[in-house]
Amino acid sequence: MSAASSTRREAPVQTGRPGGREILRQQETQEHAERREAVRALLMRPLLTPTTAEAREALRLVRRHSAYLREWFAREAGWPLRVERDYARLWKRPSDTSDPTRGWANFNRRRYAIFCLVCAVLARSEPQITLSALGDQILSLAKDTDLLNRGFILDMADIHDRRNLASACVALGELGVLNAIDGDAESFVKSGQSEDRSRDVLYDVNRGPLASILACVRGPSTWPENDEPRTTVDRISAITAEIQPETDEGRRDVSRHRISRRLLDDPVVYDGTVDEADMQYFINQRGAMANRLALGTGLVVELRSEGIALCDPDGNCSDVAMPADGTDAHVTLLVADHLAHAGGGVPDRLRIERFVAESAERYGRYWRRSAQGEAGARELTAIAIYRLSQLKLITIEGDRIGVLPALSRYKLGDPDIKHRDDNDRLPDVSEEADE
Repeated sequence: MSAASSTRREAPVQTGRPGGREILRQQETQEHAERREAVRALLMRPLLTPTTAEAREALRLVRRHSAYLREWFAREAGWPLRVERDYARLWKRPSDTSDPTRGWANFNRRRYAIFCLVCAVLARSEPQITLSALGDQILSLAKDTDLLNRGFILDMADIHDRRNLASACVALGELGVLNAIDGDAESFVKSGQSEDRSRDVLYDVNRGPLASILACVRGPSTWPENDEPRTTVDRISAITAEIQPETDEGRRDVSRHRISRRLLDDPVVYDGTVDEADMQYFINQRGAMANRLALGTGLVVELRSEGIALCDPDGNCSDVAMPADGTDAHVTLLVADHLAHAGGGVPDRLRIERFVAESAERYGRYWRRSAQGEAGARELTAIAIYRLSQLKLITIEGDRIGVLPALSRYKLGDPDIKHRDDNDRLPDVSEEADE
């Protein structure tokens, strides 16, 4: 044997770098975190467009994990997902289409009607359009007989209708449908009937997101003229109704999807609000189903005898935060604590308004100036009641308020103030300096 072949090989030097298994584990952890972030982004923004830096990053993750996300949403909630180069659309249909607390803030029925008219104009418009041209064209559509018979009369000389139009365009801008190239919407609102084109706004129209706005199963224009639904509730039910399977497995999937949609979309699901057809599945599978959803979203399961909720400790998967900063949020928390301590009594709006007025004497110096006085107490009461109903913490029947079980989590106890004695006295900085 030669000397070279008999020489022992030295052991490799440990450099401190992770081995193959550790690298694989880190990659899996990173992939799981990215998938969770993508799921949460789509839950918060079902029509995801690169309108902000945060949205661009979220869209990048959605595109990277598109195959997983399509399979996850289809399996867990029955929601289709479409991913394109410049946008992603999760067709996230709410389980309760009659919930009055859903929708954009400051959007009423009239503003939604104008929003729909704007979308109808954009669907047939050129790639660029001005705000004044939008106003002229929706005036033509508003002359429809059905709209006139329902008392819908549009007038672009009215500053309120111009503001409604501008608000609709701002909302479409946030969705990535419109991109303002030049001009300012507020200047248009204040311009009146002025011919000054410097107060107009020029928009680019993005066709892909525009075509994906409606999250419905069937298009509203697909009914024969004499067979279309007449009322708003019937129309919404008709365009969102899904095919009901006839097999036992298919019916179980439908029950799972209905419950999952509520868990992902609602703050809390109470046992008493679950449909009778879904109750058996809810009782038997709610723990496993909630844990599976929590694994995919990063939300935290909270099981109670009254129902179940997926909690959001980070607060980035909730559109209504509580507690939060600001006057409205502070008053909402005070009202929640007040109602939680109300016991079995059924409070009404007037009693809550008196409580808010009393609270203003103690905390008013921390609130905004417009919240002062009787009118301020009335406004804050309305805001607090609406926010609590959004969070499914109360029910509203006229002026009567019903307290729901989850409200008890906001019950505050009396503070326990401990006074220091001489032995617990904090050291004086000057004494430490002398030493």
